[in-house]
Amino acid sequence: MDRIPPAAGEIELSIFGRGYGEAICVHLGDGEWMLVDSCINPNTGAPAALDYLASLGLAPVRDVCLIVATHWHDDHVRGIGAIVETCTRATVVCSAALQRKEIITFVVEQERAKGALGSGLDEFRTLLRICGKRSRTILWAKANLPLHPRPPGSAPRVVALSPSEDAFERSLEDLVEAATSAKSTIPRRYRAPDGPNGASVAASIRNETVGLLLGADLETSTNIETGWDAVVTYSRPPLKASAVKIPHHGSAGAHHESMWSLLLERDSLAVLTPWIRGAKHLPTEGDLERIRKFSKKTYITALPSRILGRKKPDKILKQLHSAEISELRGWGHVRARRLLTEAQWRVELEGDAIAVTA
Repeated sequence: MDRIPPAAGEIELSIFGRGYGEAICVHLGDGEWMLVDSCINPNTGAPAALDYLASLGLAPVRDVCLIVATHWHDDHVRGIGAIVETCTRATVVCSAALQRKEIITFVVEQERAKGALGSGLDEFRTLLRICGKRSRTILWAKANLPLHPRPPGSAPRVVALSPSEDAFERSLEDLVEAATSAKSTIPRRYRAPDGPNGASVAASIRNETVGLLLGADLETSTNIETGWDAVVTYSRPPLKASAVKIPHHGSAGAHHESMWSLLLERDSLAVLTPWIRGAKHLPTEGDLERIRKFSKKTYITALPSRILGRKKPDKILKQLHSAEISELRGWGHVRARRLLTEAQWRVELEGDAIAVTA
């Protein structure tokens, strides 16, 4: 993979991931970059997005215009504090689920919770403190809110698709419960979690004729006022996307058939990252089989090692990809670029990233 920056009129979607961590870089055009979430490059110990932009010869302080922290789970925000501190001209976006003053005060002052919820809450505290020292305030995302440019023009290029009003209200209580270990006061009658995933920021990106859909960790629910049901009903973009970052590591709980049929072009480019925590892992073999039915152009930044452990590596690699791979370290980069005059995405893979369809 070369280290030549995209052309001014070229859209780029770069997704980095390992067994635990996800980061996204999007070139919006004209030298403007959007960073979504953060993970650490295991080879350098630095945020993957900052490493990548530096390798292109770019200056994040000048070129990054938008930073989105989709939610505070630590597999999505490790290093986000360093990114916000470095990219001083960027608009910082967080879920409106964390907007209320009493919730921000609670998170910042709840030092006794440090470490109890993993690095995610610590990173969020850092983000709040950095933004608090600057004149530019955080932009609190809710469904249908334009994120870029600010102020929004007649056709904003980046728009939040979630959280819905219902999802953001429920997640406020969930955050307090998580930090205090309090007994839940929310009626648990819905199948999907009410917390950070349910209130994460999915986003639509469009540039004239090219659209992208970033699914964050947004899940489905039996509550039609939240999750992908709410997106399809209340915040469907006017332009179908030709590329998608598959939500929540391809899990069955994030699958929504109307997302594929109503928000995406047929056989859109699809990219996902793995998730591994102890005995749990995503995507499963069943998840990959399901995703293949909706996109014949699907890529993953690395295969979960536990999937490989259930079959001989040569067997599963033969099923997924014609090339031989000698080492799977669990760290990869999928890069897709497309000029507005081109009909297809040009995809390049680095590290352990592979195609999950032949």
